[in-house]
Amino acid sequence: MDAAKFTTEKTGDALKYTVGKTGDAIKYTGEKTIGAAKFTTEKTGDAIKYTAGKTGDAIKYTAGKGIDAVKYIGEKSSSVIRYAAAKTGDAVKFIADKTGDALNYSAEKVNNITKKADQRSKKNSQASF
Repeated sequence: MDAAKFTTEKTGDALKYTVGKTGDAIKYTGEKTIGAAKFTTEKTGDAIKYTAGKTGDAIKYTAGKGIDAVKYIGEKSSSVIRYAAAKTGDAVKFIADKTGDALNYSAEKVNNITKKADQRSKKNSQASF
């Protein structure tokens, strides 16, 4: 009977140990699963925050670059317009100066021709008397 009792106790201890170890294993696995789920959720949350932050930064950066581009294009357009206006102004002045010079030249030529004609007519009129 002692042998049977010992065997039963040892079998019971073995069963308790196995059940205890199985329970511990189940608890450990459950805790690890919960820990992994928490970790994954936190990391997913961090990844979402990071992505949202980076997307926001990218949008800000793109918007900033868009604004800079508009400013740059506006400044360049203004520069081109100012340059074109200056060049047009220069061209108008040049044409006006050249036209003025041509008019002066023509007037001088007309005056010279008129003077020469007057002088000839004076000579001719003096010669006929």
